[in-house]
Amino acid sequence: MNIIEILKLVSPEIANTFFRRYSILRAVDHLAPVGRRVLADILQTGERIVRTELDALKQLDLIETGAGGASLTAQGQTVLAAMTPYMLELLGLPTME
Repeated sequence: MNIIEILKLVSPEIANTFFRRYSILRAVDHLAPVGRRVLADILQTGERIVRTELDALKQLDLIETGAGGASLTAQGQTVLAAMTPYMLELLGLPTME
């Protein structure tokens, strides 16, 4: 049993948060600068949820926000790249080596 399987069993909400934040980081990476409303529409979720997650990601220095919307920081780009293999494993998708 690996860490992803353990997390899914012990604390499924962590897997949900990981998935949600990964989705937001990925969308911001592709669409930057992007606003909350556009992110909410693309991710098919509420704007309040997006705002809460963007605030958390900003506190973690993974995104920066401005008048044009949100963009990834350098650290955000690094973290997004590091998250991808774990996200694929979480979703049960094959990883490319």
